[in-house]
Amino acid sequence: MRGRNGADYTILKVNGKKGVPQGGVISPLLANIYLNEIDEMFERGRINTMRKGYENLVCVRFADDIVILVDKFQRHDKLLNHAWKRLGEELEKLQVSLNTEKSAVIDMRNGETFNFLGFQFRMVENRKTGKSAPIITPIMSKRSELLRKVRIILKKNWNKSLCEVIAEINLVIRGWVNYFKIGNSTSTLRYIKDNIILKLRLFERKKRKEKGFGWKKWSNGMFYRMGLFGNYNVERYAKVNSCT
Repeated sequence: MRGRNGADYTILKVNGKKGVPQGGVISPLLANIYLNEIDEMFERGRINTMRKGYENLVCVRFADDIVILVDKFQRHDKLLNHAWKRLGEELEKLQVSLNTEKSAVIDMRNGETFNFLGFQFRMVENRKTGKSAPIITPIMSKRSELLRKVRIILKKNWNKSLCEVIAEINLVIRGWVNYFKIGNSTSTLRYIKDNIILKLRLFERKKRKEKGFGWKKWSNGMFYRMGLFGNYNVERYAKVNSCT
């Protein structure tokens, strides 16, 4: 939301009643088709509520997960209530129920946070300027899940060479890192990078029946020369300004 220091966030999750298989491979496609009218409604709302080039209402959806963002200023509280009401009306027309357990109104001005598509969103105030800005980081469970997968790979491939193990680990970490390398993920990605190196060092030292991590024997560069994925640089991301 260009030019604003904060926002109210409404987090909504809807579940279909018309036979859309929850969690199925095709369910995101079916949800995108089925909820297309929701996208169009909030896109019209985004355009109609713009003032002097500023967006006061933004909707983002993936499958049946919807986030509606409303500008933080109190004069837009009515807009928040109207957006909630209109969403309910459109869902009723589509005979789609709202998952009340996973739906909420989040006021980020009060330090509240929300998770969406594996990321946590929160507002942080700059101590020098006093202005607030959104911080976007991978949620902790996603980080733990990745490292658990790496541990499983190391455990089941004890008899394979280091190069073979690295190749298999790359299949897991490359996609994860490329997905999460946006926003404010630098610290998380650095932790993942360092942790994987430690795991590989320990893996190889144990195979050789040696203690420690081999800091004097091997440089980190050796693992990357053997093919270990190493591009953990955070990339800039495009502004999302409508339901997609």
